[in-house]
Amino acid sequence: MLNSLIRIFSVSIPKDRLIITYSYSLGSSSNVPLKINSKVDIRFLINSSNWLTEDDKKRLKNFYPHNINKEGEFFVTSQSNYHIEHNDILSNEQDALEKLQSIIDKVCDSEKPSQSGKVHETEEEKKRRIEAKRRRGEIKSLRKPGNLDF
Repeated sequence: MLNSLIRIFSVSIPKDRLIITYSYSLGSSSNVPLKINSKVDIRFLINSSNWLTEDDKKRLKNFYPHNINKEGEFFVTSQSNYHIEHNDILSNEQDALEKLQSIIDKVCDSEKPSQSGKVHETEEEKKRRIEAKRRRGEIKSLRKPGNLDF
């Protein structure tokens, strides 16, 4: 079955800290809807998760606000409806765990912004930029009425 620990980036999340629920996923068999108990929701409380740093929790809240409910739970859902054979609980649970892992990897791996947030340009780049601005200004000044020199 599934491991008791889920390996996420350099962080191990105990599976007992995750809330995994199963519910009906409506599949179709010809024209008759078929109820299959295979939809999987995985949730965990962000603020009480001791496997994430405070910065990672903030980034998770900022990058994925649509995956957080009013109780402060982060959730991921998997429900595969396109084929009956792919609509089993284990494959949907594995898919949801992979989605969660991918999200946490992105959050933990995202680059920290620099202190100043500015990109420093060299003197040569600065001279080129100012020269380009000067040339562009000359072109625009020639468009003004009264600057016709024939």
